[in-house]
Amino acid sequence: MMLVGCGRPMLLTPEKTPDAIVNTIAIAWKEKAEAARAVTAAMPLLKRAKKVIVLSVEEHANQAAACSASAEHLASQLARHGMNVEARGLVAKSNAGADVLVESAKQSGADLIVSGAYSHSRMRELMFGGFTRRLLAACDVPVMLLH
Repeated sequence: MMLVGCGRPMLLTPEKTPDAIVNTIAIAWKEKAEAARAVTAAMPLLKRAKKVIVLSVEEHANQAAACSASAEHLASQLARHGMNVEARGLVAKSNAGADVLVESAKQSGADLIVSGAYSHSRMRELMFGGFTRRLLAACDVPVMLLH
């Protein structure tokens, strides 16, 4: 896949052209290198956004507090750059983490979702699917991805 090998962020857009992508930006946050690289690459857009929302999804039982704390930590770092930012820990039901994240982003009026991509092995992604694939399937707003 081109996304994994290009080393640059990719902006994927839905068929309907959005009016703007920097009013409200949602970050799909997980303490992984791919997510950190995506946030770093998106900094010029994040600095221009009117509002930034850090969304972290609990994918495993009993990790809600850790997800919320991680999102809060990133939000506080972004706030130091003068951003209007908030954090939300979300709880996934079954394997629908990406669906929960997309729904929360939509309810928040997000114009863009920034996300790391494909943190699992290619074999695991092919066999079981993954968050990135589900995010792209469920989303009808632009998504900025970086592996």
